Amino acid sequence: MNFNDFKYQHIERWDTDEVQYLKDSDELYLEPKIDGTNGVIAFEDGKIITCSRNRFIDEADDNQGFAKYINSLDTFKEFFSKEENQKYIIYGEYTVKTTYTVEDVYFKKFFIFDVYNRETRKYLSPEEYQKILPDFPLVPFIKIIPSEVENIKTEYVKFSKFLLSDKFEHGEGFVIKDFSDRKNQYGRKTWAKVLFEKPLKEKKDVMEIIFEKFFTDAFIKKEYLKYKEQRPEDFEDGKIKDKLKFKLCSIISNEFIKEEAANIIFKCRFPIINWTELRENLIKTIEEYLNTHL
Repeated sequence: MNFNDFKYQHIERWDTDEVQYLKDSDELYLEPKIDGTNGVIAFEDGKIITCSRNRFIDEADDNQGFAKYINSLDTFKEFFSKEENQKYIIYGEYTVKTTYTVEDVYFKKFFIFDVYNRETRKYLSPEEYQKILPDFPLVPFIKIIPSEVENIKTEYVKFSKFLLSDKFEHGEGFVIKDFSDRKNQYGRKTWAKVLFEKPLKEKKDVMEIIFEKFFTDAFIKKEYLKYKEQRPEDFEDGKIKDKLKFKLCSIISNEFIKEEAANIIFKCRFPIINWTELRENLIKTIEEYLNTHL
């Protein structure tokens, strides 16, 4: 097998020379661009094959679990079991953690955005592949004319947020396609994309980092057992006496600050830390742990 026979075509930015011919199209198909990882499914040598954007993959040499996910589904097995469907290559996006991560319910799912017929050597239009894939997750489309492209970032913001939560102001962008027989001046059928500027990554609060990276359940348990060994009289039926619980929480929080303060300051590049707030959060977390685990 030659991977180039299955590789998805490159998508060019709307303002590049390769896609200027699209500005003369009678109609265009506008689709939201999903920010995931590219996946390819086809049938070859009597079996389903899977590819990433750049190579063949399988469960032993996977791409973020895509091959394993496809092999776990009966839908594609049923689809390719029909001989008339074995000529198709299915292209889509597998939703993984990215800048524009989809809502949890859509995470680690495959959404189809193109189907290629190897016999006719043409892409099916969305109307055509909807007929052969009625029960599969498909990327939606809207028909527009070329003059509308100039305003899609304002007119179709909601459409760009396909699969995304309301916390995003917009999606990654759009893909623009022409399913007629027209080709560019180089004899190629090339489609276009229009992208929003990527949002700046949210800077994590230092308090959040401390409780994610430094203050662990293991630390609480270690200090708890150390105190229990040193002060067995403070325990009753194996548990700290209620009236001494706050004292123990304070001791553990103080020990954490003493041990980890320098490490936090160095690794977080000298952040501003509200030590009173930190101590209050530590005590609260320790108390919750004691009530739950010990």
